[in-house]
Amino acid sequence: MEQLTAARPWWLVPGLLALALLTFVPMAPAAGHTDLLSSSPNDGGQVDEAPENISLEFVSAFAPSEEGFVVRGPGGEALPVNVLASTTRTVYTIEVREPGANGVWTVEFDGISTVDGHQVSGSFAFAVGGSGSPAAAVEGGSGRLLGGAGVLVLGAGMGLVVLLRGLVEPAAARR
Repeated sequence: MEQLTAARPWWLVPGLLALALLTFVPMAPAAGHTDLLSSSPNDGGQVDEAPENISLEFVSAFAPSEEGFVVRGPGGEALPVNVLASTTRTVYTIEVREPGANGVWTVEFDGISTVDGHQVSGSFAFAVGGSGSPAAAVEGGSGRLLGGAGVLVLGAGMGLVVLLRGLVEPAAARR
């Protein structure tokens, strides 16, 4: 007498494993990418007087390149600055040595994440003295990377596609 065994679907184990990993494993590798978390003055903000200090806080440790921080006044000229880093290298204070004019200021940053070595660059703008539009000064955004939540959603969607494909193919074959 012949015994029939049900064929185990090839897609079930890898699909469930991928979905479980993407759901329950922390996103540490994706979180390794650094990004500008906050700044003072804020991106798109407005201040009454030219700031003496500009601070930038990054998500994780950031190592600036040789020209890692450039502060530009309304005419686009680079202002002389001193840069101070925190011991964690996540917070940088830029001391503006000479006061600039009223108008739109732009702060550019360039360097690498010390966590994963990826290039990080971007810029933000703010208005001094109530004149100008900071949004018009920075074209192309801040150069920010896809965050951990985006990677999680993308990965979970891919796992779901594998599962659904495995469920639909056998059902279509039975017809």
